[in-house]
Amino acid sequence: MSREKLRALDRCKADNLYRKGQVVFQEGTPPLGVYCVYEGQLKMFKAGSQGRSQIIGIAKSGTLMGHRALLTKKPHSFTAESLGEARVCFVEQKIFLTLLSENPAVAESLLRKMAVDLDLVEDRLIDIVEKQRTGLCVDPENVDAIAEGMRRLLFDDAFRAECAANALRLANEKYCYEVEGQPFVDRLISFAKGEN
Repeated sequence: MSREKLRALDRCKADNLYRKGQVVFQEGTPPLGVYCVYEGQLKMFKAGSQGRSQIIGIAKSGTLMGHRALLTKKPHSFTAESLGEARVCFVEQKIFLTLLSENPAVAESLLRKMAVDLDLVEDRLIDIVEKQRTGLCVDPENVDAIAEGMRRLLFDDAFRAECAANALRLANEKYCYEVEGQPFVDRLISFAKGEN
């Protein structure tokens, strides 16, 4: 991209300062443009079941957000909230789409980034489901594979018990904080019983 186009883009972007807890964009809202973290960190989370939110990542300096929603013409799939003071650049939808259409190298770079991100998600999914044995991955277009997977989950008690135990172990490893060397959940139970 030429220096002139870079300067024009710089003039078109908005530089916003967010304080801790301020929402940059909300899950389910239509995309207005793209966001790039300049300084600070943003928590990215999705609404989970039973109203609990699930953190899906931390956006750090250089992270681009909002592009997937904008390019798919769908609402944002997660909420981005500032973890502290953060500077976030915003480029309006029309300007961003023009930038991509007029600069094939920029569009190719974005596609490459999205492909790498997808590879990471796929690897993590396989790791969680198969390597950790917390469930099954099947080809969603293969009816026989789906039927076999359902049969295994419904009727193979040993497999189902192994998946459940592994899922519980992973949840405890990842989400239980330690307080005075004791798992957080155990500490709460002790507190509830009046033990100190």
